[in-house]
Amino acid sequence: MSNDIFVWIEQFNGQAASVSWEAVGMARQLADAMRGKVVACLFGGEGLEPLAQEAIAYGADVVQLAEDTTLANFRVGPYTELLARLIREGDPFAVLIGATFRGRELGPALAVDLETGCIADCTEMTLEDGNIVATRPIYAGKLMCRCVIPEHRPQILTNRVRAFPRPE
Repeated sequence: MSNDIFVWIEQFNGQAASVSWEAVGMARQLADAMRGKVVACLFGGEGLEPLAQEAIAYGADVVQLAEDTTLANFRVGPYTELLARLIREGDPFAVLIGATFRGRELGPALAVDLETGCIADCTEMTLEDGNIVATRPIYAGKLMCRCVIPEHRPQILTNRVRAFPRPE
C-alpha cells in the first residue's frame, strides 16, 4: 500500500465541481503529512485536458485521465469499475470524493466493490496513529461524530461541499 491519496474529480460538460478542488486541497495536506502523492482521477468524454491541468494547479501530483464517449455521462457502474481498477493498480491509502449527488452514489458503490468502508459527509479530516480520522455530522447536525476505518484500505471518504477551503 502506498501513502498516496486518490481524488475523484467530478465534472459535467468540462466544468469541475468545486467540491473536487476542495478534496484536492485536503488530499494535499494528508499526502504531505504522509509523504505521499495526490492522484486526481478524471473521467469523461473528450476535451478534459484543461481540467487535468487545473487539477495539477490545485495540488495534484498526477492525473489519471480517462476520455471516452462512453464516459461522457456519469453512470455509477462504469465509473465505479474504472475507479476501482485504478485503485487496485495504484493501491492508495485513501480515496476522497466530493459529497455531491454523484459522489454519494459513487463512494459507497466503490467501498462495496473494494470491500472497505466509506465515511460520508466529512467536515474535518486529520491523520492520527496512521489512520485518517474523519469528523461528520449526525442526528441532523446536532452532534459531530469522529469516525475511522482502522482495518481496511483504502479508506474512502466523501467531503461535504464547502467544508474545506479551495486551494489557492
